[in-house]
Amino acid sequence: MKSFSLTEIWLLKVFYLLASLLGAVLFYYLFKIVIRRFVSLTQKGLKLPKKQISKRVNTLSHVLENVVKVILFFVVIFLWLRIFNLETTPLVAGVSVFSIVIAFSVQSLLRDVINGFFILLENQFNVGDRVKIGNFEGEVEKMTLRVTVLKDEEGNLHYIPNSEIRAVTWFKKG
Repeated sequence: MKSFSLTEIWLLKVFYLLASLLGAVLFYYLFKIVIRRFVSLTQKGLKLPKKQISKRVNTLSHVLENVVKVILFFVVIFLWLRIFNLETTPLVAGVSVFSIVIAFSVQSLLRDVINGFFILLENQFNVGDRVKIGNFEGEVEKMTLRVTVLKDEEGNLHYIPNSEIRAVTWFKKG
């Protein structure tokens, strides 16, 4: 059995690091294409105008892409730890306990994410729609699971946590 020199071992580890990063990036872009097609196909049966379906597809795709990005980030980090022979089992156990503690302390963030999910699921509004949320009125500039960003007529951006959205007025274009 051939033994490897220290230099060869480190070169191999660097190769694995780069290969895992490249694999994650390729997976992300492939998944991005699949997400857009899947979301487009699921919207075909809806009896909505094409423009509204397009906005809904963009909004849902953007949110799903961000979720995949976060998951891939953690997968790559754990792969890298394994490449350097660091044991990840205690880390996973520690993260699990830590996440329970964090969950209790960031309840408003969890409410934001849950409300954001239901806003998207129920198609209450999409990026590009003109809406009134509370005291703010404007065009939906950006949506994430945590926050909705409105741009008013003066160009001001209003960041509204999704947990604070109680009622939405959606303005028709025309």
